[in-house]
Amino acid sequence: MDFIEKLEALMKSKGIDNLNELSLQSKIPYTTLKGFYTRGTEKIQRTTLNKLADFFECTLDYLACDDVLDPSKHFAPGEEYKELYKIERALNNAGFLDDDGSLSDERLNNMIDVLIANKKFIMNNDKEKK
Repeated sequence: MDFIEKLEALMKSKGIDNLNELSLQSKIPYTTLKGFYTRGTEKIQRTTLNKLADFFECTLDYLACDDVLDPSKHFAPGEEYKELYKIERALNNAGFLDDDGSLSDERLNNMIDVLIANKKFIMNNDKEKK
């Protein structure tokens, strides 16, 4: 989920319909917000990210890191989390996650059933690759 998608989801969650309204409520200039769409988001100033994070009550990591899909979670660069972020990104890219970045119990159980049913096939492919 990229910055623009997150911004739009956060706006929707607060009932904000357009950038002008966001500008007025967040006190971030309209031209700055519009620039995200016209000039891109590669050079967003940290002060702007801080204002957005404060306004939307989310973490900077959520806004700045495509891999962070939960507004309340921080990026955890440790080795133990890298695999989880890969899985979360893959699930999101495959369309398995809900709009809020969550995975319903039903979808998770369905995926587990598929994995269990295909375990032998998956394990054999892993052995062949080695």
